[in-house]
This record gives sequence, structure tokens and C-alpha cells, in this order.
Amino acid sequence: MLSYEELQAQIIELQNRLQHNDTKNVSLEQEISMLIDAWDTINEKDFEINDTHHKAGFGSWVMDPFLQKTKWSKEMYNIHGLNANIGDIDIDMHKEFVHPLDYPTFENALKEAIEQGTPYVIEARIIRPDTTIRYVVATGEPIFDQNGTIGKIRGTLRDITNIRKMSIALKESEARFKNIFAKHRCVMLLIEPESGNIIDANIAAAIFYGYSVQQLCTMPIHYINIMSPDELLEQRKKATAGINNYAVFKHKLSNGEIRDVEVHSSPIEYDNTVILFSIIHDITIKKRLEDELRETKEQYKLLFNNAGDPIVIINEQGKIIAANATATKEYGYTIEEFLILSIQDLVAPESFEFIEERLSEIIKVGNLIFESVHLRKNKTILYTSVNCKKIFYYGHEAILCEYRNITEQKKIELLIAEKNNELQLINSEKDKFFSIIAHDLKSPLNAVLALSDLLKTSVKDKNTE
Repeated sequence: MLSYEELQAQIIELQNRLQHNDTKNVSLEQEISMLIDAWDTINEKDFEINDTHHKAGFGSWVMDPFLQKTKWSKEMYNIHGLNANIGDIDIDMHKEFVHPLDYPTFENALKEAIEQGTPYVIEARIIRPDTTIRYVVATGEPIFDQNGTIGKIRGTLRDITNIRKMSIALKESEARFKNIFAKHRCVMLLIEPESGNIIDANIAAAIFYGYSVQQLCTMPIHYINIMSPDELLEQRKKATAGINNYAVFKHKLSNGEIRDVEVHSSPIEYDNTVILFSIIHDITIKKRLEDELRETKEQYKLLFNNAGDPIVIINEQGKIIAANATATKEYGYTIEEFLILSIQDLVAPESFEFIEERLSEIIKVGNLIFESVHLRKNKTILYTSVNCKKIFYYGHEAILCEYRNITEQKKIELLIAEKNNELQLINSEKDKFFSIIAHDLKSPLNAVLALSDLLKTSVKDKNTE
């Protein structure tokens, strides 16, 4: 196959011959036309190859071992940070671009290729004129002529700087992960998804389970998880597929104690394989407190719904957010009807302003006891004693209002007041009556007293005589 230079020389020679030939030579013109078409095709392919090599960071070269000259592709110059116009590169010039620590390896590989016909693949560093370093993979192989003699050495050079940087970054990331994994306070396990074997465990896991890290790394997960192996396998499959990465289990410690744990498991790549990275949180105390809280809530609901007095819970705007069964009986509303009412809907119109004032006072002081006049659903009056306290209800501030029906007490109080008024009226009439009697008897009594004194004086005089 002709080289680019040889093909170009033939075209020029044929064109010269055609110019010096007076007669028209059709076959010569056709030959020139064919050579020019071939030249154009080669140039197009050469452009496509160079473009592909450039995008892939891939250069090629051919070396004449006898002339010690090397012909580079365009991308070879780009990789080295050089301008292609500088021409061919000889061995001594190339030595300047290879990192001093890597050149002996490159030199020995090239020597064996030339002398023994041994192909090579090596990784090395090259130094650009601007002193930046590029990582490359260099290949070389001998080309034998018809006599079996090595005529040329050809090879490739691939820029793997970005790959190398990513590899270094990945190794650094893995090192950081291993460091964080080992020293993190959370219990962490690395688990093989299919077998369930524990690949690695951190110090926190060793402390929590009571085994050494080495012991944990010899166990399958079902040694510490009391769920059946088949059920655990299904859980691991779901976690690996990303279907369910959270679960609550019971784990057994080395001392036989059972602890409630929540486990977050995610698939990760580790040493070129996919494994499960599990973070375990001990929720034994949390679960016990949740159970106690659940029991407390049940007890509260039981007391709330079975309290002898009506109880409603309102927010700070007066909206009713809960009511017990006694309230429904006392007021005649259903629970659903209560939940669309406000506290103002339960009081008599003349008490609106009073209730607004009490509500503001409760928000300030926290608790308050007062009396109020309420209306049932059927508009009958209900006198109540109200005991209000600020509480937290499902994470929000609210006011619990307990109402005691004092209607009968109020009726008795009104009756007593009425009787007191009647008694006061009778006493007033009595006092008036006695006043009149006293006035009317005062004159006759004075006359009798005067006569009595006169008689007394007369008797004394007679006795004296």
C-alpha cells in the first residue's frame, strides 16, 4: 500500500507528464482523476481517524529502528502538548517528554521489541512543555518484512489522565469510606446479599453485639437476626433491588439479650461487587417508650370518653377539635357536628364577649375556672362551671375545657335568692308595723304614767298627814 507521500508524488508526476504531452491522453487523465479521488478519500478517512483518536485521547506512531525516527499521528502531538509542525520526533527528543522515573521501563520495553520482537503494554507518565503531567498507556509491536526481519515498530499511546484521576479519587473515596465506616459511632455492617454473610463490621458493631470484628466477619446475618433465613433472604433481595431499604428486626446479642433495631440497607459497589451497606440503630428504649406512650394514649382516651362531665378540646382560636361521649349526650351534638363548631357556638349570645375575654386570659395564664351560660342543640339553657387548662394535643397547643352542669345548683341558688328577697320584704313590713304600733301607743302610755305618778304623790302626802 502506498504512503500519503508516495501517492502525492505519483499525482504530481502524472500531472507533469500530461502538461508536456501535446496530444490528449485520455487514459492518463483518467489515471490522474482516479489517483486524486483516492487522495481525497484518504484525506477524508485520515480526518475521521484523527477526529476519532482526538475524542478518545488515542494516538498512534510508527518508528524506524534503524533511523531512530518516529512518525506521530496528530493526536500524539496533542497528548504531548506539542504543535504538529515541529516534525518527526527522534528517540532523544522523546526522552525529554517521558517522566524520568518511567523512562527506564519504556526504554527496556522498546529495546526488547526491537531486539527480540516482544510486544509491550506499559503505563507511564509524560511531562508536557508546560510541566503538566499526563498519564498514558503505551503499546508497541514489531512489524516484520518478507524476510522475517523487524522493519518497523508501531504502537499506540492513550491518554488515561482522566481515568487515572478518577481511579485515584475512587481509591481516596474508598479509603475515606473505610475510615468513616470503621470509626463511626453508628453500628454498620457490610453484607453479601445472596448468602447473607457479614463481609465487614465496624467497631461500634463489635461493641453493640459483644463480638469482635473478626468474629462478626465469620457469621451469616441470621446468627444475630432472629428472623428465619428464608425471610431474611427475601428482605435482602428487596433491599438490593431498592424496593424496601428500611426494616425493623430483633437482633440477638452475644449475651442472649434481644434488642429491637431498625435497619437501613442500601446496595453499594465494594471491591467490584454489589453488597448491602446496613446501618443499624438500637430502638429498644424508643420502642418501649412508644409502647408506653401508646398505652398512655389508650388510657387517656378511655378516661376522656368515659369521664362523667362533658369535655371538649379547642385550639387557641376557639375551634373545637375533640369532644367526649358525655359532651354529645349533654349538648345533643354528634362528634362530627362538634368538630365543625367553635366554642362560641355553645354559649348563650349574651356571653360571647365574656367568653372571648376568658379565652384570651387562658392563653396568657394557662388555666382558669369560671361559670358560663351555655345552649344545647335544642336551645335549652345549661349553666356550667368551666375548668380550662392549656395542653399539648398531637404536638400543638390546645385548651382542654371540662364543663360541670350546675343548672340545678343555679336553680336552688335562684330559689334561695328569691326566698331571701321575700323574707327581707316580710321583715321590712314587720318593722313598719311595729313602728306604727309604737307610735300609736306612745301618747296613752304617757298619760297612764303621769296619772300613776300623781297617785303615787297623793298617797305619800296622806301618809305624812
